[in-house]
Amino acid sequence: MPKRAPFDLKTLHKLEPRKKRYDYRDATPGLVLRVTPTGAKTFCWVHRVGSRVERVRLADLAEVESIEDMRQLAREYNASLGRGENPAEKRRAVSREMTLAELWSMYLERHAKVNKRAWQQDEQRWNKHLKSAWGSRPLSTIRRAEVVHLLERIKAKAGPVQANRVRALLHTMFAKGQSWGLELTNPATGTPRNRETAKERYLAPKELRAFIRAAQAEPDSDVRDHLLLLLFTGVRGHTLRAARWADINLRDGVWNIPPAAMKAGRPLTLPLASPVVEMLTERRELLPAAAEYVFPSPRASEGHLHNLPRTGWLRVLKAAELPDLTPHTLRRTFATYAVGAGTPIEVIGRALGHTQPGGITAIYARIHPDIVRRAVEATVRAMIAVAEVSDEQAEVLAFPVPDLATIAEVN
Repeated sequence: MPKRAPFDLKTLHKLEPRKKRYDYRDATPGLVLRVTPTGAKTFCWVHRVGSRVERVRLADLAEVESIEDMRQLAREYNASLGRGENPAEKRRAVSREMTLAELWSMYLERHAKVNKRAWQQDEQRWNKHLKSAWGSRPLSTIRRAEVVHLLERIKAKAGPVQANRVRALLHTMFAKGQSWGLELTNPATGTPRNRETAKERYLAPKELRAFIRAAQAEPDSDVRDHLLLLLFTGVRGHTLRAARWADINLRDGVWNIPPAAMKAGRPLTLPLASPVVEMLTERRELLPAAAEYVFPSPRASEGHLHNLPRTGWLRVLKAAELPDLTPHTLRRTFATYAVGAGTPIEVIGRALGHTQPGGITAIYARIHPDIVRRAVEATVRAMIAVAEVSDEQAEVLAFPVPDLATIAEVN
């Protein structure tokens, strides 16, 4: 006869194994925790069929965040039993279903790698939030209430934006499975989204001065060049890491970014400021002549860096005393100092490769590359000027203002 015990996680985790396996029973009919001699602890639902006892495994104790979830499962099985159904037989059928890990593999190969330039972000979210939680679960066993509970945990640990991204990934995986002919119910449908607030963090003059100096002092050339180029071009990290020498004209100071490297999926001709050209020229001379990428990596399947080296990034943050910085802050900083340098917002959008609602607007089409070049040059010079002044000078510096107050129509 199973022994009764208060079903709270703290008590159950403290249960010690014995020579023989034993059960503890909850007040909810059918719900027990089985403890084996090896120390394994598993929630099960049990019921008697004549002289025979059937047992359905629910989850390992280590995987359970709320005992109420297990109680709800037991209540559902009890209700099925009352309708004359056999939950154990249905569970055996479910065990032959596709698991979430198998659906993930289909999604990754058929959709993510084919259609998403930053598919590695999906892979990171899968590995961090979904794989260990539900990877082995049959698809039909994942319920909406569980999705809500998981997203609440992610929100508490990683923030509302990350929870929204995991929700979107899970929803898309099931939606794609449905489009591929799988008979699925999407458990993410109808789950709440978190409100997101646009980030406004950028580097103030004193912070910018500290950051540039710390980056310039960084001994790892990949980290140093990566950070300074992010700051002085305003491009996204994945775009910079995929940069190819074949797309960069150092003589003319132009980077022809292909559609595959852009978030919007359209090409961008980006004029480069002279300090950027100097950095790239030095980097080109130090790399082997056969190097295809600006940031090559022999260990990566694509041939270039996947991510900014974390240890180097942390070194720069520590040296600059800017612990709350993210790489994307550098893109916002570029845009902010472009405004400070007197650059019209349309030119900034053009330099950053932004797409306005409805596609490329007429004003974008009329912005001459020379205007963008002058704006980029003025912005980078303004940031360098901030970095070169002494720490005793005023926090707010006068920016050099180029003659860009009015955009002339250029055919």
